[in-house]
Amino acid sequence: MRRGIAIALLALLGAACEPALEPLTPIGETRIDCQGVPPQQCQQALNEARAASNLPVVSLIVRCSAPPCTFQQGQIEIQAQFADGTTSGWGSGWSAAVPAPMPVDPARPQPAPPQPVAPLPVAPVCIGVVQSLCMDMASNAMINVTPGSPPVASITIRCTAACLPNKGEGQSVVVFADGTNMISEWAFETMGGS
Repeated sequence: MRRGIAIALLALLGAACEPALEPLTPIGETRIDCQGVPPQQCQQALNEARAASNLPVVSLIVRCSAPPCTFQQGQIEIQAQFADGTTSGWGSGWSAAVPAPMPVDPARPQPAPPQPVAPLPVAPVCIGVVQSLCMDMASNAMINVTPGSPPVASITIRCTAACLPNKGEGQSVVVFADGTNMISEWAFETMGGS
């Protein structure tokens, strides 16, 4: 009996001394969680994380640390996880002066209205999301695609929690022609919603 326990104990100790397996390096996938931050700031945080390490970024959390975070100003906390399992965190902030509105001179020609948003490269696949919200989320996902990226093969917009007209949560997945993808999480709630 003691001999059986001793053998079992040696087997357990031997298994505990095995070298740890290396984390798997994902190919081209970065999970981005952008919480209350303009997409351009999330893209900037991703660029900073990529520049900080020669390892792929597998997960990036960008959180507004001093709400509200707008295009004009904000402060964020960033947490990046790299392919080897290490993490790095830092903060960032931005501020831009908002120019005073110019008085309208009726004698001068007025500038043309802004150009409409560029059309999506492919029609999005909408799962559990109304068409109008799906198109908005697909357009938002395309903001994070950097110039020079491979062509977009597909865009999938998926509701991950009950998506109602006044609130919901979901995920946007942009798949590129080379098989890489970009995933972003989103949530919304309108005032007065339940």
